[in-house]
Amino acid sequence: MPFRHFMSGNAQWAAEFKAKVPQLAAQLSQAQAPRTLWYTCADSRVSPEMITNSNPGELFVHRNIANVVSTTDLSAMSVLEFAVKVLKVEHIVVTGHAMCGGVLATLSGQPAGEHLDEWLTPIKHLHTLQKQGFTCDGQHLDQALPKDQMELDLTKLNIRRSLSQLAQSTYVQARWQDATAPPLTLHGLYLNLDSFKLEVTHPPASSPQEATQAYSIPALTQ
Repeated sequence: MPFRHFMSGNAQWAAEFKAKVPQLAAQLSQAQAPRTLWYTCADSRVSPEMITNSNPGELFVHRNIANVVSTTDLSAMSVLEFAVKVLKVEHIVVTGHAMCGGVLATLSGQPAGEHLDEWLTPIKHLHTLQKQGFTCDGQHLDQALPKDQMELDLTKLNIRRSLSQLAQSTYVQARWQDATAPPLTLHGLYLNLDSFKLEVTHPPASSPQEATQAYSIPALTQ
């Protein structure tokens, strides 16, 4: 697609947007007030605004390879800090999707690339847990799932881990302890690329206790 298409497309969209919702356009030119922070994959098929039919200004979005969220990731935590402390969002969503390249690369066992191999380390750890019988819904099976079920389970297990990391972060913990702040709820979703519909993967959590019950990840056994 020629680059000029983006410029002409933007000109058309901007004119239509301002004509359709002039009040919203005027508000957004001055400030933003999204109520939801949305973590998802960088995959080109998983645009949060499009799949939720949201307007500009409704979602505060962070995207990376395979929607991996870690408390040690400066980028993800900077977004979280701003969203929770400044924007005071009331919902945090982690969304995975079918045919995720990061998940497929992990399952293949083949090198993915210099930076990708390091980035996918958390998912590799989850796959080890998976082979030890741990599933995305917290069950401990006597043996690993069949291979044809591993992709979906690992995708959802990765969502579970990201939710667990968010719940353990200092920003979410502090917010949950602040009785004067708006409620904050974590959500896990999966995008089915056959239907393009979102599916709930894990129970929502609005407290440390609920998060521990819904998103805990065991340590690796040697």
